[in-house]
Amino acid sequence: MHEETTLGAALRELPLLSPERSAWPALASELAARRRRAALRRFVPALAVAALLAMAMLPLLRSSAPVAPAASPAVTTAQPDASTLAKLIDANRSAETRRRVQGGLSSELDGDAALASAQIEDLVDLIDVQLQSVSDPKQSAALWQRRLDLVNTLTRVETQGSLSAPMLAQEGGSFSQARFELN
Repeated sequence: MHEETTLGAALRELPLLSPERSAWPALASELAARRRRAALRRFVPALAVAALLAMAMLPLLRSSAPVAPAASPAVTTAQPDASTLAKLIDANRSAETRRRVQGGLSSELDGDAALASAQIEDLVDLIDVQLQSVSDPKQSAALWQRRLDLVNTLTRVETQGSLSAPMLAQEGGSFSQARFELN
């Protein structure tokens, strides 16, 4: 125990020395440089791959211009005949097929377009329900025409991926003002 006391006393008697300069700033800058180099090694290859994919997809995006919707047969105020109804039903089938084909080419929808798309799909479903219960050919033709117009609008929304200014002008101004209602 006596030796420990003498050792402690000897250590206390030593002079306090400090280095001429601190090693911490050099160590901190070396650690920061290592972190930057590691980040570059991780992100530069990923960024290069993303840029190459974007450049490879650019020609595909330019060449996949939306196909114009087929002209819809006009419904006259006179009593529609069976051929008029058949034309409207065929036009609806063609529009649905075109929508399915172009749906694979479309990009992701922005929020307004997704909401509009969901509302238009609901309206198309409501028209389908009404078509099952209607017996008047004139009313049936009007419903098939409205359904065709909605499917064509839905195709434009899904193909563009957003509600563009020209589309909004057709539908009523802005999405909050646009009306996709049954008349």
